[in-house]
Amino acid sequence: MIAVALNQAKQPEVKFRVENNRLIIDQTIFLEGEFFSIQSGENYEDPDKKLVAQRALERAQESLARKLIQKTKDNNWGDIFNYDTHYRNKVSTWEEWEKLPWKEIYMQADIRVKVKANFRRTGLLRYTEPMIRE
Repeated sequence: MIAVALNQAKQPEVKFRVENNRLIIDQTIFLEGEFFSIQSGENYEDPDKKLVAQRALERAQESLARKLIQKTKDNNWGDIFNYDTHYRNKVSTWEEWEKLPWKEIYMQADIRVKVKANFRRTGLLRYTEPMIRE
């Protein structure tokens, strides 16, 4: 088990495109993390192992994001992520925006989330040693 502190590295990128009359929302989330503790005793400060930990974190966060997005659709909560504020730039006038059935568009949209993680300052851990097993 690895305990990490996560922060948003920069603002997410949100892009829109239409395929087969269906809106596709591509969102990239950028995270930075620092190791608090590595309970397994693995040396994740090693660059190759650090990369493995980063990819595992990205996959886990992407899975959680997909589940949350689906939950908003299943429970008819609507767009709690404010994709609409990004999409407003795609329409020309406020009247056009007000006529747009955004909630319906959101419910039918294919939302794809990609997470890019980076562990920083791994050298702040004093040392990693394996757990003693008796």
